[in-house]
Amino acid sequence: MITLFRKLNSEKKLKKNGSLLDLGCGNGKVSEPFLGFGYTITLVDSNAGVLEEVEKNFSSIKKDGYTTVHGAIEKFEFNDTYDGIIISNVLPFQKEKTEITRIIHSAFNALHTGGFLFFTLFGTEDDWAKDKKDTMSFYTKNEALDIMEGKPYFISEDYGKGSTMKGNIKNWHIFSLLYFK
Repeated sequence: MITLFRKLNSEKKLKKNGSLLDLGCGNGKVSEPFLGFGYTITLVDSNAGVLEEVEKNFSSIKKDGYTTVHGAIEKFEFNDTYDGIIISNVLPFQKEKTEITRIIHSAFNALHTGGFLFFTLFGTEDDWAKDKKDTMSFYTKNEALDIMEGKPYFISEDYGKGSTMKGNIKNWHIFSLLYFK
């Protein structure tokens, strides 16, 4: 998977002091570098425990500039607009692909002009595609590209062995997609 902040920064695609939404933020590691760049960050997750961890980690970097919201991403209401939205490693846990498409399109519509949307999807060769196909969603490359109109600014397809949040080792197949509005 790409290091999103590094890629955007090296290509001069970051807005100084922008606003960022991290849906399904987990431990917040993907959005953490944006805090040091002056972004105001809203972090959303359904797990209150990880939000406490995020607040502890973020407060050690900067005392303000971020807000945590306890809630499910599929129920998040896009009332504000953002310079960037991250939805990393959380969409595949939605069973219905139509719901994933709705979330992605809603997120894209909540971007300022020039803003970026970064999201990940699990591929059909992921270990979980065999065991969890009835409760999660998995994509071919063409299916991933068909969610949005137009070509992404960046797409990667990554394979590898790694650990889950619970520490289990598995084979990953992940698509990372980056779009600009």
